[in-house]
Amino acid sequence: MNYTSYLDKSKVYAVVGASNDPKKFGSKIYELFKKGGFEVYPVNPNREEIQGDKAYSSLSELPKKPFLVSVITPPDVSQTIMHEAIKAQIENIWFQPGAHDQWVSDSKGKINAIVGPCIITNGFNMLESTESSETSE
Repeated sequence: MNYTSYLDKSKVYAVVGASNDPKKFGSKIYELFKKGGFEVYPVNPNREEIQGDKAYSSLSELPKKPFLVSVITPPDVSQTIMHEAIKAQIENIWFQPGAHDQWVSDSKGKINAIVGPCIITNGFNMLESTESSETSE
């Protein structure tokens, strides 16, 4: 599957589980979106700011509806996020490794759920490779 099709700089994104701790994947993924020039919003109910940006406590508080939500939270939290995303009619949700459980199958037909592959290796790294080969041609 070509996951880079989910990474379009003309669209809006949210990272649930965004963090200020550079060792955490929530921090790394949020930073990749920012450095990549994407419009991205951090969602973390325990922080007022993430990497200098206003943090939002829930998807419903975001100023714009995201095209895709990247989820880096424990499975019990992720399930709540999925239901919130469905209620907000968000098209796509990408569960990072370890952020989902069997309940994700309940979302079929309600939201496009990407389960398991890491957005860093299967998204950003592949996108970077594609952009590099296009500029070298």
